[in-house]
Amino acid sequence: LSYDDKILDGFYDIWATGGKPALRTIPSLMELHQQPFSLGAKTEAVLVNRAQDSELVDLGQKALIMAVDFRSQTSHSVGRVLIQRLAILVANHMGGPVVDPENVLLKYQNMSSSLRASIRSSVMPLGRLTIGLARHRALLFKVLADNLDVPCRLVKGRQYTGSDDGALNIVKLNDGR
Repeated sequence: LSYDDKILDGFYDIWATGGKPALRTIPSLMELHQQPFSLGAKTEAVLVNRAQDSELVDLGQKALIMAVDFRSQTSHSVGRVLIQRLAILVANHMGGPVVDPENVLLKYQNMSSSLRASIRSSVMPLGRLTIGLARHRALLFKVLADNLDVPCRLVKGRQYTGSDDGALNIVKLNDGR
């Protein structure tokens, strides 16, 4: 997603789990919701929908307060300090800094199974993810950055990150870098 692409409610990120090859066609959100629930489902989706995700709304409000505070203290609308604070907010919500990726993956798998079982769906609200992998963290960062008018790209895949399931954000600061 580019700097100009704003993530709106209804956006979802789908992932084929368990080493399954990439999907030939991307199912619609309606099709995903209509699939019978199974913990063994080979796809999962993360949904951005503030109308049904109070945790995402709360995170957005925290980010906004943080940005207003930052912008009241500087002439810059986007600075390194704001970006660092936003990254820390995302990391803290999604299980903290990643020290041991394998441990985070196991924790994510457990959290994901529990969440999907409780909501009886493979479509998980973004704000409800309390443990996040790189793709989840990058998506949440992009959503929050978009809300703050912080120019942000989200890139995924081996070409950009060195791994198939990797994702990262690129932010333009006031100086254009």
